[in-house]
Amino acid sequence: MYLEGFHEKNIFEGSCPFRVFVNSSYEFEYPPHWHNAIELIYAMKNGYQVNVNGVNIFMDESDILIIAGGDIHGFTADKTGNDGKIVFIQFNVPSLDCLNHIKNLIWALACTRVISRKNNKFVHDEIEQLILKIVAEHKRKDTAYEMAINARIFDILVVLVRNFLESADTDGIKETDSIRKNRKRITSLEKINKVFQYIEENYQENITLHDVSKAVGFSKYYISRLFNNIAEKSFSAYLNSFRIKKAEKLIMNSSFTITEIAHSVGFNSTGTFYRVFRQIKGCSPSEYRKMLV
Repeated sequence: MYLEGFHEKNIFEGSCPFRVFVNSSYEFEYPPHWHNAIELIYAMKNGYQVNVNGVNIFMDESDILIIAGGDIHGFTADKTGNDGKIVFIQFNVPSLDCLNHIKNLIWALACTRVISRKNNKFVHDEIEQLILKIVAEHKRKDTAYEMAINARIFDILVVLVRNFLESADTDGIKETDSIRKNRKRITSLEKINKVFQYIEENYQENITLHDVSKAVGFSKYYISRLFNNIAEKSFSAYLNSFRIKKAEKLIMNSSFTITEIAHSVGFNSTGTFYRVFRQIKGCSPSEYRKMLV
C-alpha cells in the first residue's frame, strides 16, 4: 500500500478483495487520500474525527461511517491522549461481484454517510453486529476466515441496499445525478494523479505550471481547475506544501544545513524557503529543528 499524490494504491494483498485494519493508537493519523474501494469505519471505542472532501466529520463511539469510492478523506490524531479503537474495512465491489449485479446497486449508494444509533438504530445495530463478526474472524483467522469475512461484507451490502436504495426496481436502476458526479469525480482524480506523479518525480527542479501542463498533456487552465476542485488549493500552494513536507523529513533525519535542504527540495532562494516554511508550519526551519532536539 502506498500513496501516489492523493491516490492510495495496492491496498489489497494478493487476490483478496478486502482489507481489515483495527487501530488502537490515539496518535494514528493519515493524510488525505482517495481510492476506488468503499471504506467502512467503525468507532469501536471512543470517538474519532475524519475529514471527507474538506468537511470534518466527528464520530461518536459506535458510529459507522461509509466512505464512497473517490471521496478524498484523511484521519486526524486524537490530541487529547484518550485511548480508542477504530475498525477500518475496505472492500473492492467489482472483485466481490461474482454475480455481476452488485455494481449496479452499489453505484446507487455512491455517497458518504454516517450511520448511528441516533439516526437509524435498526440499520446501525444490524451493521454493527456484522462488523464485530468480521473483526472476530480477522483476529482468529480460522480455516476459511476470508470466506466468512467476504460473506459478512455481502451481508452489509444487502443491509445498505435494502435500506438506502430509493428504487425498488434493482434491475433497471437509472444513473442519477449523484452517480454521474461520482463517476466524473473519480475520472478527474485519475487525471490529476498524473500531475501528482510528475510533482513527485520533479519537485527538486524549478518546475512551473507550464512544465506540468506540457508533461501531462492537459491545459494550464484545466490543471488549475482540478487543483481548486479536488485539492482545494492552487497548484503553487500544493507544490510548496509538498516541498515543505520533504524538507521536514530532511530536517528531522539529516545533518544538512537549512540552505542545503532548501535547495534540495526545489527552492532557489533560502529566503523564500524560510517564508514558505513559516507560513505552513508556524515557525522557521531553524526553530523547527531546535524543537526536535
